[in-house]
Amino acid sequence: MSGRPLSAWLADQAGSVPKPGLETLIWISLEPRDRSWLHQRIALRFKHMLKRGLLDEVSALMAQENMHASLPSMRAVGYRQCLQWLLGQADQGSSLEEQGIAATGDNLPSANSPGCAPCHNARSLPAMIRAS
Repeated sequence: MSGRPLSAWLADQAGSVPKPGLETLIWISLEPRDRSWLHQRIALRFKHMLKRGLLDEVSALMAQENMHASLPSMRAVGYRQCLQWLLGQADQGSSLEEQGIAATGDNLPSANSPGCAPCHNARSLPAMIRAS
């Protein structure tokens, strides 16, 4: 609704001192012990979304007057690959399903990696609880 990504909001909060009397924010990170399970679940979810009409949904969204490829919602993983497919900009050497799964599963950053923007910004906060 604001047009700002979560990373921008987190960056604004990084290093800030809570006002006296307000609760301190504690970040909780749920991280699976076996990330291969997570990759399998993401692949299954993407396949299901395609079968349920994701490509048609993206096509219908792009037909709307206010929609364009640079909106944050259209840059989301899965939507971005469908949009590239519809525009003929996708890698023709692999299927849309393969490209979407690669984008959603193979490139998942670990919670400790600098590529995970919310996690990276959260590390600068005073308290983090990790559960696996």
